[in-house]
Amino acid sequence: MPAQISSETRGAILMGFHNGDSSRKISSKLSAIGLTASYVTVCRVIKEFKLEQQGVIKPVKRLGNQNLPSARSAAVIAKVEKLVFRPDPFSIRQIQQLLGLSYSTVWRIVNRDLAGKKRSKRRTHHLSHQQVAQRVLTVPRLLKHLTGGKWRYIVSIDEAWCYMSHVNGRRKIYYKFRGKQSP
Repeated sequence: MPAQISSETRGAILMGFHNGDSSRKISSKLSAIGLTASYVTVCRVIKEFKLEQQGVIKPVKRLGNQNLPSARSAAVIAKVEKLVFRPDPFSIRQIQQLLGLSYSTVWRIVNRDLAGKKRSKRRTHHLSHQQVAQRVLTVPRLLKHLTGGKWRYIVSIDEAWCYMSHVNGRRKIYYKFRGKQSP
């Protein structure tokens, strides 16, 4: 951003321009009377004056996003918290669409403000009705086959996995929060 000049210096530059002096000559005359303005500053002031004469208004300089209010207000965080702390939580993309926020804003709220991480639910072993009916028919036949002492020669190893509850919901994800028990 160029340095600001006083109105006195600006007036002296424009006076020299109206007299028909070149930019270098104006710069040297200013330094002779004790006003400091570089050659580039003189050219800039003359250019701005010419644009003003033509009716072109210099647009206001846009500042960046550094001072805008954050979308992560307490009310928005409370809304996201309500959608996340449930047995069948909404995904970040669905929360984004429901609340009209950006994906990164919702992600920051879940990760930084609520201290949570999105996890995928494990698929569990589930018997269909057809498989249940098939087992009801075949188990008595197996038991009949094992009569007469044959069952002594069979080794059965039972390995069972521990699964999450609430896995038959609509969502395939859950959120794990620091310091809170996950189902």
